[in-house]
Amino acid sequence: MIALRLVAALAAPLALLVVGSGIVRWVPELRALPRAGRLAAAYLVGAAAVGVAAFLLSWGAGVPLGREMFGAIVAAGAVALFVGRFRRTPRPAAAGARATRGSVTERVFLLVLAVAGLGLVAAALADPVLDFDGRMTWGAQARFVGHDGSVLPEALRDERVFVVHPRYPLLLPILQVAAVDLAGSGWDEAPVQALYGLFLPALALLLVAGARPVPGRAAALAGCALVAFAPAMAWGLEGGARSTYSDLPLAGFLGGALLLLARRRLSVAGGVAAGLLLAAVVLAKQEGFVLAGALLLGGLAPRWTRRRGDRAGRGVAGVGYLLALGAWLAWRSAIPNRNDEGYLEGLLSGVPLSTLGERLGAVASGVWELVSDWRGWGALWFLLVWAAIAYSRCWMRTRIGRLALLLLATQTALALVAYASAPRADVIAATLGRFAIQAAAPLALLLAHAFAEALRRLRSTRGRSTPL
Repeated sequence: MIALRLVAALAAPLALLVVGSGIVRWVPELRALPRAGRLAAAYLVGAAAVGVAAFLLSWGAGVPLGREMFGAIVAAGAVALFVGRFRRTPRPAAAGARATRGSVTERVFLLVLAVAGLGLVAAALADPVLDFDGRMTWGAQARFVGHDGSVLPEALRDERVFVVHPRYPLLLPILQVAAVDLAGSGWDEAPVQALYGLFLPALALLLVAGARPVPGRAAALAGCALVAFAPAMAWGLEGGARSTYSDLPLAGFLGGALLLLARRRLSVAGGVAAGLLLAAVVLAKQEGFVLAGALLLGGLAPRWTRRRGDRAGRGVAGVGYLLALGAWLAWRSAIPNRNDEGYLEGLLSGVPLSTLGERLGAVASGVWELVSDWRGWGALWFLLVWAAIAYSRCWMRTRIGRLALLLLATQTALALVAYASAPRADVIAATLGRFAIQAAAPLALLLAHAFAEALRRLRSTRGRSTPL
Protein backbone atom coordinates (compact mmCIF):
# COMPACT_ATOMS: atom_id res chain seq x y z
CA MET A 1 0.00 0.00 0.00
CA ILE A 2 2.75 2.43 0.93
CA ALA A 3 4.67 1.53 -2.24
CA LEU A 4 1.60 2.23 -4.39
CA ARG A 5 1.07 5.59 -2.69
CA LEU A 6 4.73 6.45 -3.24
CA VAL A 7 4.47 5.63 -6.95
CA ALA A 8 1.29 7.71 -7.20
CA ALA A 9 2.89 10.61 -5.31
CA LEU A 10 5.89 10.67 -7.65
CA ALA A 11 3.90 10.31 -10.89
CA ALA A 12 3.38 14.04 -11.38
CA PRO A 13 6.95 15.10 -10.46
CA LEU A 14 8.30 12.53 -12.92
CA ALA A 15 5.90 13.80 -15.59
CA LEU A 16 7.09 17.38 -15.00
CA LEU A 17 10.70 16.19 -15.31
CA VAL A 18 9.91 14.53 -18.66
CA VAL A 19 8.29 17.68 -20.05
CA GLY A 20 11.01 19.93 -18.66
CA SER A 21 13.83 17.69 -19.88
CA GLY A 22 12.33 17.79 -23.35
CA ILE A 23 12.60 21.59 -23.26
CA VAL A 24 15.97 21.78 -21.50
CA ARG A 25 17.44 19.50 -24.17
CA TRP A 26 16.90 22.27 -26.75
CA VAL A 27 18.04 25.21 -24.61
CA PRO A 28 21.83 25.66 -24.73
CA GLU A 29 21.93 27.83 -21.59
CA LEU A 30 20.22 25.09 -19.55
CA ARG A 31 21.84 22.15 -21.30
CA ALA A 32 25.23 23.52 -20.23
CA LEU A 33 24.37 23.23 -16.53
CA PRO A 34 25.70 20.38 -14.36
CA ARG A 35 23.46 17.31 -14.18
CA ALA A 36 21.83 18.36 -10.91
CA GLY A 37 21.22 21.85 -12.28
CA ARG A 38 19.63 20.39 -15.41
CA LEU A 39 17.27 18.31 -13.27
CA ALA A 40 16.28 21.39 -11.26
CA ALA A 41 15.72 23.44 -14.40
CA ALA A 42 13.71 20.59 -15.92
CA TYR A 43 11.40 20.43 -12.89
CA LEU A 44 10.75 24.17 -12.84
CA VAL A 45 10.43 24.58 -16.61
CA GLY A 46 8.27 21.45 -16.78
CA ALA A 47 5.91 22.76 -14.10
CA ALA A 48 5.72 26.08 -15.92
CA ALA A 49 5.09 24.43 -19.29
CA VAL A 50 2.38 22.05 -18.02
CA GLY A 51 0.57 24.74 -16.05
CA VAL A 52 0.74 27.44 -18.72
CA ALA A 53 -0.16 25.09 -21.59
CA ALA A 54 -3.11 23.64 -19.67
CA PHE A 55 -4.41 27.11 -18.78
CA LEU A 56 -4.15 28.38 -22.37
CA LEU A 57 -5.66 25.23 -23.89
CA SER A 58 -8.59 25.27 -21.48
CA TRP A 59 -9.24 29.01 -21.58
CA GLY A 60 -8.40 29.67 -25.24
CA ALA A 61 -9.48 26.47 -27.00
CA GLY A 62 -11.95 24.98 -24.55
CA VAL A 63 -9.99 21.73 -24.25
CA PRO A 64 -11.21 19.82 -21.17
CA LEU A 65 -8.74 19.66 -18.30
CA GLY A 66 -8.11 16.03 -17.47
CA ARG A 67 -5.86 13.04 -17.82
CA GLU A 68 -6.06 13.13 -21.63
CA MET A 69 -4.83 16.73 -21.84
CA PHE A 70 -2.05 16.24 -19.32
CA GLY A 71 -1.06 12.96 -20.96
CA ALA A 72 -0.79 14.71 -24.33
CA ILE A 73 1.42 17.45 -22.86
CA VAL A 74 3.70 14.85 -21.24
CA ALA A 75 3.82 12.88 -24.50
CA ALA A 76 4.87 16.03 -26.38
CA GLY A 77 7.65 16.57 -23.85
CA ALA A 78 8.78 12.95 -24.23
CA VAL A 79 8.93 13.33 -28.03
CA ALA A 80 10.97 16.54 -27.69
CA LEU A 81 13.35 14.74 -25.33
CA PHE A 82 13.66 11.72 -27.64
CA VAL A 83 14.31 13.81 -30.75
CA GLY A 84 16.71 16.05 -28.85
CA ARG A 85 18.88 13.09 -27.90
CA PHE A 86 19.68 12.55 -31.58
CA ARG A 87 20.36 16.22 -32.27
CA ARG A 88 24.09 16.82 -32.44
CA THR A 89 24.81 20.14 -30.78
CA PRO A 90 28.15 21.01 -29.19
CA ARG A 91 28.02 21.93 -25.53
CA PRO A 92 29.19 25.52 -24.94
CA ALA A 93 32.93 25.56 -24.35
CA ALA A 94 32.67 27.47 -21.09
CA ALA A 95 30.43 24.81 -19.63
CA GLY A 96 32.85 21.93 -20.01
CA ALA A 97 34.68 22.39 -16.75
CA ARG A 98 31.60 23.43 -14.84
CA ALA A 99 29.59 20.40 -15.90
CA THR A 100 32.11 17.97 -14.43
CA ARG A 101 31.99 16.51 -10.96
CA GLY A 102 31.62 19.14 -8.29
CA SER A 103 33.68 19.81 -5.20
CA VAL A 104 33.26 18.06 -1.86
CA THR A 105 31.24 21.05 -0.64
CA GLU A 106 28.83 20.70 -3.54
CA ARG A 107 28.44 16.97 -2.98
CA VAL A 108 27.59 17.53 0.68
CA PHE A 109 25.09 20.20 -0.39
CA LEU A 110 23.48 17.75 -2.84
CA LEU A 111 23.37 14.99 -0.23
CA VAL A 112 21.58 17.23 2.26
CA LEU A 113 19.14 18.27 -0.47
CA ALA A 114 18.44 14.65 -1.34
CA VAL A 115 17.69 13.87 2.31
CA ALA A 116 15.44 16.94 2.55
CA GLY A 117 13.58 15.91 -0.62
CA LEU A 118 13.01 12.39 0.70
CA GLY A 119 11.82 13.82 4.01
CA LEU A 120 9.31 16.07 2.28
CA VAL A 121 7.97 13.19 0.16
CA ALA A 122 7.69 11.02 3.30
CA ALA A 123 5.80 13.83 5.06
CA ALA A 124 3.46 14.05 2.06
CA LEU A 125 2.62 10.36 2.47
CA ALA A 126 2.20 10.55 6.24
CA ASP A 127 0.13 13.70 6.78
CA PRO A 128 -2.77 15.48 5.07
CA VAL A 129 -2.57 19.09 3.93
CA LEU A 130 -2.16 21.05 7.16
CA ASP A 131 -1.86 24.68 6.03
CA PHE A 132 -4.84 27.01 6.28
CA ASP A 133 -4.78 28.59 2.81
CA GLY A 134 -4.09 25.25 1.17
CA ARG A 135 -7.38 23.89 2.45
CA MET A 136 -9.37 27.12 2.36
CA THR A 137 -8.38 28.39 -1.08
CA TRP A 138 -6.04 26.52 -3.39
CA GLY A 139 -7.26 22.98 -2.73
CA ALA A 140 -10.87 24.12 -3.06
CA GLN A 141 -10.16 25.87 -6.36
CA ALA A 142 -8.32 22.81 -7.65
CA ARG A 143 -11.39 20.70 -6.90
CA PHE A 144 -13.66 23.20 -8.69
CA VAL A 145 -11.40 23.18 -11.74
CA GLY A 146 -10.95 19.40 -11.70
CA HIS A 147 -14.67 18.72 -11.28
CA ASP A 148 -15.70 20.93 -14.23
CA GLY A 149 -12.60 20.20 -16.33
CA SER A 150 -12.22 23.90 -17.05
CA VAL A 151 -10.40 26.99 -15.79
CA LEU A 152 -13.81 28.69 -15.79
CA PRO A 153 -15.74 26.40 -13.42
CA GLU A 154 -19.27 27.29 -12.48
CA ALA A 155 -18.29 27.88 -8.85
CA LEU A 156 -16.04 30.77 -9.90
CA ARG A 157 -18.43 32.22 -12.49
CA ASP A 158 -21.54 32.15 -10.30
CA GLU A 159 -21.43 35.18 -8.02
CA ARG A 160 -23.91 33.52 -5.65
CA VAL A 161 -21.27 30.94 -4.68
CA PHE A 162 -19.02 32.00 -1.82
CA VAL A 163 -15.41 31.50 -2.95
CA VAL A 164 -12.32 32.96 -1.31
CA HIS A 165 -10.05 34.72 -3.82
CA PRO A 166 -12.09 33.79 -6.92
CA ARG A 167 -9.87 35.87 -9.24
CA TYR A 168 -6.51 34.56 -8.09
CA PRO A 169 -4.44 32.99 -10.90
CA LEU A 170 -4.91 29.24 -11.26
CA LEU A 171 -1.52 27.83 -12.25
CA LEU A 172 -0.93 25.99 -8.96
CA PRO A 173 -4.50 24.62 -8.69
CA ILE A 174 -4.08 23.36 -12.27
CA LEU A 175 -0.88 21.57 -11.25
CA GLN A 176 -2.78 20.05 -8.33
CA VAL A 177 -5.34 18.68 -10.78
CA ALA A 178 -2.51 17.34 -12.94
CA ALA A 179 -0.91 15.63 -9.93
CA VAL A 180 -4.15 13.89 -8.97
CA ASP A 181 -5.09 12.93 -12.55
CA LEU A 182 -1.65 11.56 -13.40
CA ALA A 183 -1.58 9.60 -10.13
CA GLY A 184 -4.89 8.01 -11.09
CA SER A 185 -5.92 7.43 -7.49
CA GLY A 186 -8.86 9.76 -7.02
CA TRP A 187 -8.45 12.94 -4.99
CA ASP A 188 -5.45 12.12 -2.81
CA GLU A 189 -3.42 14.85 -1.11
CA ALA A 190 -0.12 12.91 -1.18
CA PRO A 191 0.59 13.62 -4.90
CA VAL A 192 -0.27 17.28 -4.34
CA GLN A 193 2.08 17.65 -1.37
CA ALA A 194 4.91 15.80 -3.10
CA LEU A 195 4.55 18.12 -6.09
CA TYR A 196 4.88 21.21 -3.87
CA GLY A 197 7.60 19.77 -1.65
CA LEU A 198 10.00 19.08 -4.50
CA PHE A 199 10.03 22.75 -5.50
CA LEU A 200 12.48 23.33 -2.63
CA PRO A 201 15.24 20.96 -3.89
CA ALA A 202 14.64 22.27 -7.41
CA LEU A 203 15.09 25.89 -6.32
CA ALA A 204 18.14 25.05 -4.20
CA LEU A 205 19.83 23.10 -7.02
CA LEU A 206 19.17 25.96 -9.41
CA LEU A 207 20.76 28.39 -6.95
CA VAL A 208 23.80 26.11 -6.77
CA ALA A 209 24.03 26.21 -10.56
CA GLY A 210 23.72 29.99 -10.48
CA ALA A 211 26.49 30.27 -7.88
CA ARG A 212 28.96 27.97 -9.66
CA PRO A 213 30.48 30.66 -11.92
CA VAL A 214 31.13 32.87 -8.88
CA PRO A 215 34.80 32.90 -7.82
CA GLY A 216 35.06 31.24 -4.41
CA ARG A 217 32.39 28.63 -5.00
CA ALA A 218 32.47 27.22 -1.48
CA ALA A 219 31.65 30.63 0.00
CA ALA A 220 28.95 31.19 -2.61
CA LEU A 221 27.41 27.81 -1.81
CA ALA A 222 27.36 28.73 1.87
CA GLY A 223 25.28 31.79 1.00
CA CYS A 224 22.82 29.68 -0.99
CA ALA A 225 22.65 27.07 1.78
CA LEU A 226 21.70 29.64 4.43
CA VAL A 227 18.57 30.46 2.44
CA ALA A 228 17.71 27.04 1.02
CA PHE A 229 18.17 25.18 4.31
CA ALA A 230 16.32 27.67 6.50
CA PRO A 231 13.68 25.65 8.41
CA ALA A 232 10.98 28.14 7.39
CA MET A 233 11.69 27.31 3.74
CA ALA A 234 11.26 23.57 4.23
CA TRP A 235 8.86 23.00 7.10
CA GLY A 236 6.98 26.27 7.47
CA LEU A 237 3.24 25.83 7.02
CA GLU A 238 2.86 29.37 5.67
CA GLY A 239 4.60 29.30 2.31
CA GLY A 240 7.26 26.64 2.91
CA ALA A 241 7.72 23.35 1.06
CA ARG A 242 5.54 21.54 3.60
CA SER A 243 2.59 23.74 2.67
CA THR A 244 0.52 24.08 -0.50
CA TYR A 245 0.91 27.85 -0.81
CA SER A 246 2.16 29.22 -4.11
CA ASP A 247 5.04 31.25 -2.61
CA LEU A 248 7.78 28.63 -2.99
CA PRO A 249 6.83 27.66 -6.58
CA LEU A 250 6.77 31.39 -7.39
CA ALA A 251 10.29 31.71 -5.96
CA GLY A 252 11.43 28.84 -8.18
CA PHE A 253 9.96 30.35 -11.34
CA LEU A 254 11.45 33.75 -10.51
CA GLY A 255 14.85 32.19 -9.83
CA GLY A 256 14.88 30.36 -13.15
CA ALA A 257 13.85 33.45 -15.11
CA LEU A 258 16.41 35.55 -13.22
CA LEU A 259 19.30 33.23 -14.12
CA LEU A 260 18.31 33.15 -17.79
CA LEU A 261 17.66 36.88 -18.24
CA ALA A 262 20.91 37.76 -16.45
CA ARG A 263 23.00 35.91 -19.02
CA ARG A 264 25.29 37.87 -21.33
CA ARG A 265 23.58 36.34 -24.34
CA LEU A 266 20.19 34.62 -24.50
CA SER A 267 19.37 32.33 -27.41
CA VAL A 268 15.89 32.10 -28.93
CA ALA A 269 15.42 28.71 -27.24
CA GLY A 270 16.56 30.29 -23.98
CA GLY A 271 14.00 33.02 -24.58
CA VAL A 272 11.28 30.38 -24.90
CA ALA A 273 12.28 28.87 -21.54
CA ALA A 274 12.45 32.32 -19.92
CA GLY A 275 9.07 33.19 -21.42
CA LEU A 276 7.52 30.04 -19.96
CA LEU A 277 8.92 30.85 -16.52
CA LEU A 278 7.72 34.47 -16.71
CA ALA A 279 4.29 33.26 -17.82
CA ALA A 280 4.24 30.89 -14.84
CA VAL A 281 5.02 33.82 -12.53
CA VAL A 282 2.08 35.76 -13.98
CA LEU A 283 -0.29 32.81 -13.56
CA ALA A 284 0.94 31.76 -10.10
CA LYS A 285 0.19 34.82 -7.93
CA GLN A 286 -1.86 37.98 -8.20
CA GLU A 287 1.28 40.10 -7.88
CA GLY A 288 3.13 37.89 -10.35
CA PHE A 289 2.57 40.14 -13.36
CA VAL A 290 4.40 43.00 -11.61
CA LEU A 291 7.35 40.82 -10.56
CA ALA A 292 7.67 39.21 -13.99
CA GLY A 293 7.35 42.59 -15.70
CA ALA A 294 10.12 44.13 -13.59
CA LEU A 295 12.38 41.15 -14.26
CA LEU A 296 11.69 41.35 -17.99
CA LEU A 297 12.35 45.10 -18.14
CA GLY A 298 15.61 44.61 -16.28
CA GLY A 299 16.59 41.88 -18.72
CA LEU A 300 15.74 44.15 -21.65
CA ALA A 301 18.03 46.96 -20.47
CA PRO A 302 19.76 48.40 -23.59
CA ARG A 303 23.30 47.71 -22.39
CA TRP A 304 22.45 44.00 -22.18
CA THR A 305 20.93 43.60 -25.64
CA ARG A 306 23.60 44.70 -28.08
CA ARG A 307 23.63 41.51 -30.16
CA ARG A 308 20.83 40.83 -32.63
CA GLY A 309 20.45 37.20 -31.53
CA ASP A 310 20.29 38.33 -27.93
CA ARG A 311 17.51 40.79 -28.71
CA ALA A 312 15.54 38.02 -30.40
CA GLY A 313 15.82 35.73 -27.38
CA ARG A 314 14.70 38.43 -24.96
CA GLY A 315 11.93 39.43 -27.34
CA VAL A 316 10.60 35.86 -27.32
CA ALA A 317 10.63 35.95 -23.51
CA GLY A 318 8.62 39.18 -23.67
CA VAL A 319 6.06 37.56 -25.96
CA GLY A 320 5.56 34.76 -23.44
CA TYR A 321 5.01 37.30 -20.67
CA LEU A 322 2.52 39.37 -22.68
CA LEU A 323 0.60 36.29 -23.82
CA ALA A 324 0.17 35.08 -20.24
CA LEU A 325 -0.74 38.57 -19.01
CA GLY A 326 -3.39 39.03 -21.69
CA ALA A 327 -4.86 35.58 -21.06
CA TRP A 328 -4.98 36.14 -17.30
CA LEU A 329 -6.66 39.54 -17.61
CA ALA A 330 -9.23 38.15 -20.06
CA TRP A 331 -9.91 35.16 -17.79
CA ARG A 332 -10.17 37.44 -14.77
CA SER A 333 -12.78 39.63 -16.47
CA ALA A 334 -15.11 36.61 -16.69
CA ILE A 335 -15.00 36.00 -12.91
CA PRO A 336 -17.29 38.16 -10.73
CA ASN A 337 -15.34 39.68 -7.87
CA ARG A 338 -16.79 39.16 -4.40
CA ASN A 339 -14.03 38.24 -1.93
CA ASP A 340 -10.76 39.40 -3.50
CA GLU A 341 -8.62 42.11 -1.97
CA GLY A 342 -8.13 45.13 -4.19
CA TYR A 343 -4.75 46.32 -2.94
CA LEU A 344 -4.10 48.78 -5.76
CA GLU A 345 -7.65 50.11 -5.69
CA GLY A 346 -7.39 50.53 -1.93
CA LEU A 347 -4.14 52.44 -2.26
CA LEU A 348 -5.48 54.72 -5.01
CA SER A 349 -8.55 55.52 -2.93
CA GLY A 350 -6.27 56.71 -0.15
CA VAL A 351 -5.08 55.33 3.16
CA PRO A 352 -6.71 57.02 6.18
CA LEU A 353 -4.11 58.83 8.26
CA SER A 354 -5.75 57.46 11.39
CA THR A 355 -4.72 53.92 10.40
CA LEU A 356 -1.28 54.78 9.00
CA GLY A 357 0.40 54.73 12.41
CA GLU A 358 -1.20 51.39 13.23
CA ARG A 359 0.04 49.90 9.95
CA LEU A 360 3.56 51.25 10.40
CA GLY A 361 3.63 49.80 13.89
CA ALA A 362 2.38 46.46 12.58
CA VAL A 363 5.07 46.44 9.87
CA ALA A 364 7.81 47.24 12.39
CA SER A 365 6.53 44.58 14.76
CA GLY A 366 6.29 42.04 11.95
CA VAL A 367 9.80 42.78 10.70
CA TRP A 368 11.24 42.35 14.19
CA GLU A 369 9.33 39.10 14.64
CA LEU A 370 10.73 37.83 11.33
CA VAL A 371 14.31 38.92 12.06
CA SER A 372 14.26 37.43 15.55
CA ASP A 373 12.81 34.11 14.39
CA TRP A 374 16.01 32.12 14.94
CA ARG A 375 14.24 28.78 14.67
CA GLY A 376 12.83 29.65 11.26
CA TRP A 377 15.60 31.72 9.66
CA GLY A 378 18.69 31.54 11.88
CA ALA A 379 21.05 34.50 11.46
CA LEU A 380 20.08 35.03 7.81
CA TRP A 381 18.70 38.56 8.18
CA PHE A 382 21.66 39.84 10.22
CA LEU A 383 24.03 38.40 7.61
CA LEU A 384 22.09 40.14 4.85
CA VAL A 385 22.36 43.48 6.65
CA TRP A 386 26.12 42.91 7.04
CA ALA A 387 26.39 42.00 3.35
CA ALA A 388 24.45 45.08 2.26
CA ILE A 389 26.66 47.38 4.34
CA ALA A 390 30.00 45.82 3.44
CA TYR A 391 29.61 44.38 -0.06
CA SER A 392 26.73 46.09 -1.86
CA ARG A 393 29.15 47.55 -4.43
CA CYS A 394 30.07 44.09 -5.66
CA TRP A 395 26.39 43.44 -6.39
CA MET A 396 26.32 46.31 -8.87
CA ARG A 397 29.31 44.99 -10.81
CA THR A 398 27.50 41.96 -12.23
CA ARG A 399 24.39 41.58 -14.36
CA ILE A 400 22.90 38.99 -12.05
CA GLY A 401 23.55 41.21 -9.03
CA ARG A 402 21.82 44.20 -10.60
CA LEU A 403 18.87 42.11 -11.72
CA ALA A 404 18.56 40.46 -8.29
CA LEU A 405 18.55 43.90 -6.63
CA LEU A 406 15.85 45.09 -9.03
CA LEU A 407 13.69 42.06 -8.28
CA LEU A 408 14.20 42.44 -4.53
CA ALA A 409 13.32 46.15 -4.67
CA THR A 410 10.15 45.34 -6.63
CA GLN A 411 9.13 42.71 -4.10
CA THR A 412 9.72 45.13 -1.22
CA ALA A 413 7.66 47.83 -2.93
CA LEU A 414 4.82 45.36 -3.53
CA ALA A 415 4.84 44.35 0.13
CA LEU A 416 4.60 48.00 1.21
CA VAL A 417 1.72 48.64 -1.21
CA ALA A 418 -0.12 45.57 0.05
CA TYR A 419 0.37 46.53 3.69
CA ALA A 420 -0.60 50.16 3.14
CA SER A 421 -3.97 49.13 1.68
CA ALA A 422 -4.62 45.82 3.48
CA PRO A 423 -8.10 45.70 5.00
CA ARG A 424 -6.69 44.52 8.35
CA ALA A 425 -3.38 45.36 9.98
CA ASP A 426 -3.17 42.03 11.79
CA VAL A 427 -2.35 40.17 8.55
CA ILE A 428 0.97 41.99 8.20
CA ALA A 429 3.02 39.99 10.69
CA ALA A 430 1.52 36.73 9.42
CA THR A 431 2.51 37.32 5.79
CA LEU A 432 6.01 38.84 6.00
CA GLY A 433 7.56 35.38 6.03
CA ARG A 434 5.77 34.54 2.79
CA PHE A 435 7.26 37.60 1.09
CA ALA A 436 10.67 36.42 2.32
CA ILE A 437 10.13 33.00 0.75
CA GLN A 438 9.12 34.60 -2.56
CA ALA A 439 12.41 36.54 -2.49
CA ALA A 440 14.54 33.43 -1.84
CA ALA A 441 16.35 33.49 -5.20
CA PRO A 442 17.61 37.10 -5.17
CA LEU A 443 18.41 36.89 -1.44
CA ALA A 444 20.46 33.71 -1.88
CA LEU A 445 22.35 34.97 -4.93
CA LEU A 446 23.17 38.33 -3.32
CA LEU A 447 24.38 36.61 -0.16
CA ALA A 448 26.44 34.17 -2.26
CA HIS A 449 28.19 37.03 -4.04
CA ALA A 450 28.84 38.82 -0.73
CA PHE A 451 30.37 35.70 0.84
CA ALA A 452 32.54 35.13 -2.23
CA GLU A 453 33.72 38.76 -2.17
CA ALA A 454 34.50 38.51 1.55
CA LEU A 455 36.60 35.40 0.91
CA ARG A 456 38.41 37.11 -1.97
CA ARG A 457 39.29 40.11 0.20
CA LEU A 458 40.44 37.86 3.02
CA ARG A 459 42.77 35.96 0.70
CA SER A 460 44.05 39.21 -0.77
CA THR A 461 44.81 40.57 2.71
CA ARG A 462 46.64 37.39 3.67
CA GLY A 463 48.63 37.52 0.45
CA ARG A 464 49.81 41.06 1.14
CA SER A 465 50.76 40.26 4.72
CA THR A 466 52.82 37.14 3.86
CA PRO A 467 56.55 37.88 4.40
CA LEU A 468 58.96 37.33 1.51
